[in-house]
Amino acid sequence: NMPFIYCTFNKPHYYQLFCYIYQARNLKPNQIQRFQGPFIRAVFLNHSQRTRMLSSSTAPTWAQTLVFLHLLLYENPQDTKDSPPLVVLELWQQDSRGKESLWGRSMWSPVVWLDLQDRTLPPMRWHPLVKQMGEEEGEILASCELILETQVLGQRACPTSSLKSVREKKPPILSVPWKDKVYMLPKDIQPTLKKMAIEVLVWGLRNMKNVRSPYLLVECGEQSLRTEPIKDFQTNPNFPQSALFFTLFMPIEEAYSLPLMVKVVDTQDFGQQTVVGQANIDFLQPYFCDPWADNYVPPRLPIYCALAPPSQGLKPELPSSLQDEYEHDVDWWSKLSWATRDAPKSLKYKDKDYHTLKVYDCELEAVPDFRGLQDFCQTFRLYKEKPVLDSPVVGEFKGLFRIYPFPEDPKATKPPRQFLVWPEREGFPQQCLVRVYVVRAFSLQPQDYNGLCDPYVILKLGQKQIGNRDTYQPNTLDPIFGTMFELSCNIPLEKDLEIHLYDFDLFSPDDKIGTTVIDLENRLLSGFGARCGLSKSYCQSGPFRWRDQMPPSYLLERHAKLKGLPPPLFDSEDNSVFYNGKKFKLQSFGEKHSTPPDLGPEKERLALYLLHTQGLVPEHLETRTLYSDSQPGIDQGKVQMWVDIFPKKLGPPGPPVNISPRKPKRYELRCIIWQVSNVDLQDSNYSGEKTSDIYVKGWLLGLEKDMQMTDIHYCSTTGKGYFNWRFIFTMDYLAAEQMCIQSQKDYIWSLDPTSLKFPPRLIIQVWDNDILSSDDFLGPGVLELDLADMPFPARYAKNCSIRLMDTEPKWPHFHQHKHVSLFKKKIVTGWWPCQVLDSGKWRLSGKINMTLEMLTEDEAALKPAGRGQSEPNRYPTLQPPIRLDSTLRWVLLPMQNLWQYIWKHNRKKILALFVILVILFMLFNFIYATPNYLAMNLIKPGV
Repeated sequence: NMPFIYCTFNKPHYYQLFCYIYQARNLKPNQIQRFQGPFIRAVFLNHSQRTRMLSSSTAPTWAQTLVFLHLLLYENPQDTKDSPPLVVLELWQQDSRGKESLWGRSMWSPVVWLDLQDRTLPPMRWHPLVKQMGEEEGEILASCELILETQVLGQRACPTSSLKSVREKKPPILSVPWKDKVYMLPKDIQPTLKKMAIEVLVWGLRNMKNVRSPYLLVECGEQSLRTEPIKDFQTNPNFPQSALFFTLFMPIEEAYSLPLMVKVVDTQDFGQQTVVGQANIDFLQPYFCDPWADNYVPPRLPIYCALAPPSQGLKPELPSSLQDEYEHDVDWWSKLSWATRDAPKSLKYKDKDYHTLKVYDCELEAVPDFRGLQDFCQTFRLYKEKPVLDSPVVGEFKGLFRIYPFPEDPKATKPPRQFLVWPEREGFPQQCLVRVYVVRAFSLQPQDYNGLCDPYVILKLGQKQIGNRDTYQPNTLDPIFGTMFELSCNIPLEKDLEIHLYDFDLFSPDDKIGTTVIDLENRLLSGFGARCGLSKSYCQSGPFRWRDQMPPSYLLERHAKLKGLPPPLFDSEDNSVFYNGKKFKLQSFGEKHSTPPDLGPEKERLALYLLHTQGLVPEHLETRTLYSDSQPGIDQGKVQMWVDIFPKKLGPPGPPVNISPRKPKRYELRCIIWQVSNVDLQDSNYSGEKTSDIYVKGWLLGLEKDMQMTDIHYCSTTGKGYFNWRFIFTMDYLAAEQMCIQSQKDYIWSLDPTSLKFPPRLIIQVWDNDILSSDDFLGPGVLELDLADMPFPARYAKNCSIRLMDTEPKWPHFHQHKHVSLFKKKIVTGWWPCQVLDSGKWRLSGKINMTLEMLTEDEAALKPAGRGQSEPNRYPTLQPPIRLDSTLRWVLLPMQNLWQYIWKHNRKKILALFVILVILFMLFNFIYATPNYLAMNLIKPGV
């Protein structure tokens, strides 16, 4: 229980410490001046040493070893290896007046070796330099190892009094290079350096506020270059020069590479220069290239300053008669349904392979094949200070880097430059026409109490804002906008297109659902042709007309120039083209012989097929994620859209694409029930015979409120019924989707109706009328017809069977029954079967003779008709069927039933009796007439 006062050690241990110090980086990132007089002071236990002092530098390189000899440690060696003391490396700087100041320090445990035979060279690592407040202010590349002195090496213990003399006389355990009175780094630990060339494409600055005349300062290691200042930043934020070039020795190992530091310096009042933004590029591997590679193509600037060649002129729109044909078949939404495979199976368009688009489930910049649309220049975010979490972005730098080996011999052939001075640079800024197509959104975050929202779109580009809150889509999380916005802009002054989705509120301010931002400049400068996606076909008319400013042949010529290839040579005689050393024909691309009539000439089609083989952006629909400032990083929904950019110097663009939501058309269905046959009967009369009082019900799926029924055919014992009754149904039909649409309010207090979609299906049922009980559903068979894809009826009742309703043939040698669309056929008459599922199999339960006629709203107004047999009873006029009169039904019904009963059970006897009576009557006449005939022959009164 005695308190601990002191302890004794049996035997001291002596060590040698080796500190390998190479380089520091990321110093003074937010200042222009370099780090002044840097040196490193190493502290271990009660000993310290310092490196040599260097001249001012942004990344000082010492390449020096600090050796601590004969360090006395009383701990057990095994304990020392487990928890050795810390080595402290401090970075100091000395100004011109000799004043020293501490910049930061780094501490870590050295590697301990108790036996040199087990020793391996410790690799150098980057260690953070931390100030007193805990902020990181740079990194230092260094490593340390602590080695035990042993008897084998002749290092004997000596008294502490003679420790100084031992340090002066005894050399280090390890062999360390000595130069200029300092220990240098061993060659095995030094990074391998190689002379490299760094080219910097300096394009411009974006979204910088409150700057006057900024210039760019590029630093890497000991090298730094600066651009000329931008004189008129407000009208042209691009740099006056295109590229910077410098060489330096860089480590081959990626772990030892230095970052590229980009600083934007602004000249303010009285010539004061201030760093207003900076970016650190730590990972340089993506910028390495081989200029001598055969397949390497340096970044080139797309040509947008020259005027486009004369347009070949697109044909006018199709005549109205042909447009009516297209109405039931194709529009832009048909392309989307073909791409997503949502098109109705019954809707077949023979040329859809020529007209397709690509639907991306992400942003166009996120598609790997397009490299973020930053193949010409990248966008680097600029920060006020060294970027940390949630650092505010103060602007953007547009540029690119290329790093490649450079020969050390000045007489050797130098690699070609990657960034040249382009005369086309004068074509920027560009006046452009921008068309933004917002198609639809889905999975939006709810904003209202009912779990839905009322979204609408607002676009912002520069100082312009376009959109209308009155066009909101009510009560939906998956709105369909189908809106095209068109606006002019000056790129790059107005390059950031912001798409905002808001939630409409009647009384409170509208809530912002989310936002997505598109960099229009990247799309304009990209060599992937992202300004306007390539259509699958070059149509000169129709709903898929070419919309680009230039035909495919001129686009191919410009693409060849961009890739450094000779222009394509077209041969009109055999319809071929010589491009990139090869000859191509349409047959080589597998084009069908029967092409649509609205396709352009073969020259343009061939050029378009070649363009599609170059990896360019096709006609597409991109899916962009919406984000909100109030919930950063959280998905607020998706919006599907695309953007077309048309530089005005290239001439007028093609016609815009009509993506308006499909609007339904009002139709009137007239269904005339003539008669039914072979109906399953439910009741029995007093004689046990089956009978039913038949009537027919009909309605459209989704419109059950408008259910209609015929009058009653009483006492049918044969399964037949006659009606001559007209049903009239009204529907709003969307031909391209083959869907009916109904709008209704969910609640009485709802402001806006909700739209429902359902297929155009006519349902016909045959019922048995009962007076004292509920009516019976006969069969219970039903006839359900898809009016857009219905089986063609049988002409006669005997030919009507359930095989008419088969969707697929049961045997390979039998063909599927003919199907028609009533919206195209307009009118059909015949017999359809009612069927019922009995014991897992469909069987016939009745037949219905109907006339189905589909009329548009205008046609129905010209040919008015009433329901049932009411006025106006025309088109056609329906007469009451011939039935047993209802007033005498109770009197004649027993006689009718008695007769049917006698006939059913005695029909053979009655027929035999009838034949016998006929024979007896003929025999009686013969016997009666024979005497008179014989007498007349004997007398011969005429002689």
